[in-house]
Amino acid sequence: MANAKFVALFYGLTDTGKTYLLGSAQDCPETSPTLFIDIDGGTLTLAGQDIHVVAPKNFAELQEVYDFLREDNDVYKSVCLDSLTAQQRDMSMPTVLGELDEDQALTDLSRSKPPTQRDWLASGHQMRQLLQAFRGLAKSGPARRRIHVFASAGERVDERRDLGVPALPGVLGTEVGGYVDTLARLVSVTPTERNKKEVRYLYTMKHLEDDGFVYLGKNRRRLLPRRVKDPSVSKLIRYWQRESAG
Repeated sequence: MANAKFVALFYGLTDTGKTYLLGSAQDCPETSPTLFIDIDGGTLTLAGQDIHVVAPKNFAELQEVYDFLREDNDVYKSVCLDSLTAQQRDMSMPTVLGELDEDQALTDLSRSKPPTQRDWLASGHQMRQLLQAFRGLAKSGPARRRIHVFASAGERVDERRDLGVPALPGVLGTEVGGYVDTLARLVSVTPTERNKKEVRYLYTMKHLEDDGFVYLGKNRRRLLPRRVKDPSVSKLIRYWQRESAG
């Protein structure tokens, strides 16, 4: 367990602190240095932090980053993908539709068309490939090159199943737990008269909310508490590796 590499996906609404949580990997000795892959353009919360950020504009550039991590990386102990939702929305689907040039610019605004079911299936398949590839960085290949993988996603409600899930295409939102060790929902509780400070909670298991929906979670081997207050990667690593301490 001490040398295990973990794959985690944190999902939640906008402004719940997902980017900040990912960036905390840079503060953890077991996961630093980290490479932060910025798809969402939301790294303002990392301002002033000594973390290496790359912002691939297309799949060719993302492939170069992945190939480096898989074949040549001797520097980084972890990689962060922020976010899978933006990856699908801004890169995968427009690529499937043929709407972007190599610089991620729209080729013709007047000819934009809604995606078909076939397009959604193609984009979903592309996202599954991406998840499988980055999971492999933690689980396969030479042990000396394996790294921790952390990703974020938005949140949506699958009303057909009455489930809160990561905002990913089609059934991938309900299936994504199969690609990760930990699937956890990040929630921000706004200040009240009693509690003056904003508090964040990470729910690591399936849980029922006041809105009547059950939100997905996956806690591999139940190494994490059901709920972690003000989570950081350092906190999570301590829980994940506790078996190695006896």
